[in-house]
Amino acid sequence: MANFFDASDISASKKRILQSALTLFVEKGFFNTSIPDLVEHSGVSTGSIYHAFKDKEALATELMHHLLATIEAEQADILARHQTVKARYFALVEWMLRFAEAIRMWSSLFCMRATRNSCRR
Repeated sequence: MANFFDASDISASKKRILQSALTLFVEKGFFNTSIPDLVEHSGVSTGSIYHAFKDKEALATELMHHLLATIEAEQADILARHQTVKARYFALVEWMLRFAEAIRMWSSLFCMRATRNSCRR
């Protein structure tokens, strides 16, 4: 699984913010993570966070974009490496099983726009 924040066009500060947001959203949940939490965890200033992102929802949205881009790139790579339908099928199933484990850390982000109660388990 590739690092979601390896893109060279993302500043080091923005990468720290994204990584901290991912960690805190998973640990505490989107609604329970504050901007001061992100400042403390990432080591960047409040101004840096708001310079990089309009608000916390915009930050979470960018996290989702990184996730979706990673999914698309990894699936395209699998399809390019396997020529037959059967080989593609088995490779995609194997990838999905590995990805399912990794996706657990992203699960809280899917609830970002839902009501607080519908995201609780």
